[in-house]
Amino acid sequence: MASAGILDYFTNRKMTPSRGGHFEHASASDPNDYGVDVSFPIHSFKNFDPNSLQGKRYYGSMETCAARYSESQCMSSERARVNMNFDQPRSQHNYTKVGFRKQKLPEDVYAIIKTFYENNKDKPHLENWPAGNTYTNHWDSPTEMISTEDGRLRGSGTALKNSIWNGVKPILQEWSGHKLKPTSLYGIRVYHHGAILATHVDRLPLVTSCIINVDQDVNEPWPIEVYDHDGKAHNVTMEPGDMVLYESHTVLHGRPVPLNGNFYANIFVHFEPFDHAAMNGQDKKEYMERHKAAESASKRKVGGHEADNHDDAELEQHRREVERDQKRRIIDVEHLPLNDAAAAGNLGAVQSLVRKDPSILNKKDSNGWQAIHEAVRGGHIDVLRFLVENGSDINVETVNGGSPLWWARRALDPGHSVIEYLESIGAPDRLDE
Repeated sequence: MASAGILDYFTNRKMTPSRGGHFEHASASDPNDYGVDVSFPIHSFKNFDPNSLQGKRYYGSMETCAARYSESQCMSSERARVNMNFDQPRSQHNYTKVGFRKQKLPEDVYAIIKTFYENNKDKPHLENWPAGNTYTNHWDSPTEMISTEDGRLRGSGTALKNSIWNGVKPILQEWSGHKLKPTSLYGIRVYHHGAILATHVDRLPLVTSCIINVDQDVNEPWPIEVYDHDGKAHNVTMEPGDMVLYESHTVLHGRPVPLNGNFYANIFVHFEPFDHAAMNGQDKKEYMERHKAAESASKRKVGGHEADNHDDAELEQHRREVERDQKRRIIDVEHLPLNDAAAAGNLGAVQSLVRKDPSILNKKDSNGWQAIHEAVRGGHIDVLRFLVENGSDINVETVNGGSPLWWARRALDPGHSVIEYLESIGAPDRLDE
């Protein structure tokens, strides 16, 4: 029986699971048409029914998490996940109308990934999750990682990562309408029977992303549940060689139904638009302008349907202009070559740029990012070592962020060589307040 502390997060609400991992919503004529907090606690614990099939699965899993770690650790992770699901998407720019798209991965890119997988699928390591972390039910069904960073694996390293990034970047740039820089690509995660992936949004700077199914051995499809920008759930099935493009920073995604099969292997490839901060700033500015316009109309006391129609017409015209402009162009913003090379893990380019002009080592972009931050969040240990040994500042903090070690702890798995290196040289873990 679940403890009172865990059960306190639930209230009774009738929602009946239907067959095949889909769910009936209380008001839906279409059994596949449902929103948040039906298949999993997403925005709230109060609206999630503990008496449904999914509810029993969920709080049963939380019980085993608490037995492995502690109730406070597990529920703290859950509160953070749900709060982030609710808060982060509201403050971030969306680049596409729907938020996700499924298609085939180019065969040459899939061949690169599949070759690395086949050469090393018998050499995975147990994925190291922080104590109480609830993004996967690793206490019940441990996940494994075939790391692109593991120098012991055949074909791993910077060249592999760059081949994958370069292979999918044109697709994601065309889809999003913006130029992209790589942010994360850490390896192939292998899920096993009974695995669940909690519904979540990805931490920044994971913005424009794709999931690639590398291999699977399942008894039935294991769909990824994604919520479009209108809040409607979609269950997307994948076969090896399929890719799902998604705005991972705002699109809720997870696999709330346990995996029925032997394994399911995915690789996750992440980018951020060069102008992401600028787009967020533009959204905020437009929101404030609309708010001021509404206040001004109210003060003019324009009444009845005429005022409403006038405001709606202006907003609709503005929406169309913005949408047309975004479709017409890929936005190009000023960026720093050294930052780009560090983000891509291109050690040769980094060395060449620094030797030509050592003063660029600590040059910041408009968001306060230096090459050292880019190397850290990309997990590029060789680039990081070179930058530090040649004078990069391990104390420097980004705008709306922290020191290199602060970013490393948020962008990389615990125990990553980048984190261990920064700790070994006494780098501070500090947030810019």
